[in-house]
Amino acid sequence: MPSVQPWMREYLTGRCYDFALALAEKVPEPVFVAIGNPRYPDHVGLRIGDRYADVRGLLSEGDFVAHHTGPVTVVGREDVALHCGLGGFKPPYRGNKDIAWARVAVKRAFPHGIETPLESAAPPAATR
Repeated sequence: MPSVQPWMREYLTGRCYDFALALAEKVPEPVFVAIGNPRYPDHVGLRIGDRYADVRGLLSEGDFVAHHTGPVTVVGREDVALHCGLGGFKPPYRGNKDIAWARVAVKRAFPHGIETPLESAAPPAATR
């Protein structure tokens, strides 16, 4: 299980919605997931292929749910946006400081970008 650094805690204890929306900007066709009751989730993140992503990085389902209770369910972007006060707004949420800070956290959590299943299955560019 990945270690949780102090700067990550806020994105595991309430600002996970902001982080998930910012992370979704880096992933083609993001799938938002919630742990617990989908209407009032304990935590949200993204499902990328058979892995899950939040501020801790790409995780197995077991690691993703390790600090929370309840099942993992798919939720809509609108549900996530509603919980961070962006209900009715469309990406890229210009001018929202919380999303701007979450974008910085995404760069810190994924300094080399996010490898999606399509990218990992594609042959190297030199052989195409």
